[in-house]
Amino acid sequence: AVVARVARALTDLAGLYAAEGKDALADIQYRKALETIDHARSSLSKEEHRLSFLTTATRFYNDYIDFLVSHGRAREALAVAEHSRARTLAEGLRVPVSQLSGAAFHPEQNARKLNSVVLSYWLKPERSYLWVVTPTKVALFPLAGQDEIDAAVQDYRKALLGPRPDTASAPGQKLY
Repeated sequence: AVVARVARALTDLAGLYAAEGKDALADIQYRKALETIDHARSSLSKEEHRLSFLTTATRFYNDYIDFLVSHGRAREALAVAEHSRARTLAEGLRVPVSQLSGAAFHPEQNARKLNSVVLSYWLKPERSYLWVVTPTKVALFPLAGQDEIDAAVQDYRKALLGPRPDTASAPGQKLY
């Protein structure tokens, strides 16, 4: 609980710096908050504690990703989103998190190796993001908020399960 408050305080301080146009100081505070959250996540032994702490961490990740996106740093925002996912996956699989630290982030290289385009989504209440990673670049597309996307997904599912699957085109088009 104390660590969560420290992380929240660091995030709030980062937000104040950002509002004052002190972006370098804001970024330093966000990075300190990220380290604090990572340390706290590593120290939690019970899974239910980790899951509840993840709610606090998600608010932080949303704030930091928004900060990076608003400053034209889409690639770094993707790195923060993927860092969050990697930590959660490693903890769920009981992989030592120490194996993640210092791992290089090269999304274009991964897309090149796979000879593919990689899509990465980050859903949040106000606005969501889609990163499109190609072998040569990372592009960011803002999307609607999570509630709007969830509603569109539900409409599409209902249309697919309805009496005539061809009626799914309108909800499907909206999602597309």
